[in-house]
Amino acid sequence: MEKKAREYMEALANGYIILILGVLPLYMKDGFNMIGDAKYLLFIRSALLLFCLSAAGAAVLLAVTRKKKCGAMRGTGQGIAVRWPKADRSLQWSLTDSFVLLYGISTVISYCFSEFRQEAFWGYVDWHMGLMTQLLLVWSYFFISRFYKREKFAWKVAGAAAFLVFLLGVLNRYSCDVIGTYREIDYWDWNRRHLLSTIGNINWYCSYACLMCPLLLYLFWSRSGGPRMLGGVGSFIGFAAIFTQGSSSGFLGLGASMAVLLWASLKDQEKLKRFFQLFFMMSLMPPLLARTSEQFLPYELKMPKYDLACQLLFWKIWYVAMALSGFAILFLYVWQKRGGRDFLKSGAWRRVYTIAVAVILLAGASFILLCQLSEGFWKLTGSLPELRIQGEWGSGRGALWKVSVQCFLQSGWKQRLLGAGPDCFAGIIYKMFDMNQEIFMAGQWQGAIFANAHNEWLNMLITGGLLGAALYAGIFICSFMKCRNRAEKHPVMIAGMMMIAGYAANNFFGFQQAVAAPVMFVVLGMLSAIVRFPPLKCSAKGSK
Repeated sequence: MEKKAREYMEALANGYIILILGVLPLYMKDGFNMIGDAKYLLFIRSALLLFCLSAAGAAVLLAVTRKKKCGAMRGTGQGIAVRWPKADRSLQWSLTDSFVLLYGISTVISYCFSEFRQEAFWGYVDWHMGLMTQLLLVWSYFFISRFYKREKFAWKVAGAAAFLVFLLGVLNRYSCDVIGTYREIDYWDWNRRHLLSTIGNINWYCSYACLMCPLLLYLFWSRSGGPRMLGGVGSFIGFAAIFTQGSSSGFLGLGASMAVLLWASLKDQEKLKRFFQLFFMMSLMPPLLARTSEQFLPYELKMPKYDLACQLLFWKIWYVAMALSGFAILFLYVWQKRGGRDFLKSGAWRRVYTIAVAVILLAGASFILLCQLSEGFWKLTGSLPELRIQGEWGSGRGALWKVSVQCFLQSGWKQRLLGAGPDCFAGIIYKMFDMNQEIFMAGQWQGAIFANAHNEWLNMLITGGLLGAALYAGIFICSFMKCRNRAEKHPVMIAGMMMIAGYAANNFFGFQQAVAAPVMFVVLGMLSAIVRFPPLKCSAKGSK
């Protein structure tokens, strides 16, 4: 009975993984028309259906497992110690589990105390990140972390779907409309420039790309033979997708993923050589795209000084990066051929790198903070507009972030602690401020409603309060550290670290949405399952 119940739950878990990682990113009901709603409905219906189907199976499995455990405890006596079988490990608890559970509880509390309860349940129109979505994200983590069967097929489905999404996005940028999504959209229309592939909005697309591109990079870095060749092709298309999508935050997400991969490579000379091969490929991409810039969005790329994403394609630094990475590849190849000593084996280089990254991040954060707090210090830097967050900074994010911080500081203690309610950013912001005066909106954005802070972590502070934001951040920090601590035993954890870092870095300028958020929580569940169910041999030890 227990075996059948577990097989049933594992089948449901694998089915849900395929739906979220494989089907959801590619799903389109009516082209780009209401594509966000279409993807949300697929997610919410799939999650609710599988939640209902799994509830009965979970109840049966829990009852059978407890009965078996009680029987085993009665029959062991004092001289035998029993190591519980793999199936019982689904009842074990971890620190990440605690953060996820407490986050779910804090979201419910935030909803209960929200003055926008009707909006908070399903979420703001077109965004749908309300209480129901948050609870289903929490459920998906626990469901997958307990019943994912550790099959490689799930990762293959995720990688294949990501490759197709990226390939279509790159082709779209070169005016190749393979699936006919642009048939009724004029070439100069805003939607033509800001909707891509099967994801739609470039911010949604960018968030998904920063989350899933690391999986393709890891395939090239970790495997050999045919899979490595596929990983190389996938990595090339993934780099092209991020460099052509148009959102500057994507480069931050890619940089975070590559920084993690360099850390993982500093224990093995062959892996370090593969890292530099990827770095060479990445450095080659901008010059290639710059040479063909007339073929995609020419009216924007002719004016690169107006957009950081366009500027990056024309930086000469890429040629230096190619030369340095090429030299590193050649050096490592010759060093290995001549039998040079393994200078990475001790781990000293990794420790130095970890300390250096920590110092750089701390110094960089302090430098940026000083630029915000001291106008005199900012002027010493040459008053570079990129260093001070002001109204037009980050495509208008500067003004939006300023209002968000003011909203938090001017709120009462209850709202600071619990937030305005899940997905209630617009409700509280527009109640407290006249947004037409705070943020200048013209052209495409005239009359627009800001439904989130365009910074997932700041947005969580407003909607979930200090409690929700701390617990939400704790999920990612704890999962990242778990992957780091298990990377030697389970190499796929390196891919997990890259995905978490890429998503977290990109979403400093992004937001939760109905594609990347469900994918992220499923991935977190899969990583947790890998740790929870390592290969083991059941045994009984006699007492001394």
